[in-house]
Amino acid sequence: MKMYNEVCPNCGTLNYNLDLDETDGVYECECCKQIIESKTYALNLTELPMFDLGDPIDQLRLTDFCKKKEVPKFKLRKISTVN
Repeated sequence: MKMYNEVCPNCGTLNYNLDLDETDGVYECECCKQIIESKTYALNLTELPMFDLGDPIDQLRLTDFCKKKEVPKFKLRKISTVN
């Protein structure tokens, strides 16, 4: 059984140890009690956006994000998955 951690899109609470396989990607937020359908459950993620503090371009993107609240484009880096 694989457990998932999901951030509620309504209140921002991190919900830990969810068995999304049992509920087909649906969970109830521990804080706001809303029923949420996970956007990442069915995806087979092999790449994640990563922020590099040593990269001046990424530093500018983060500064821009803090001012405009728009998600910047980051480099995608391979991750390893273990099932």
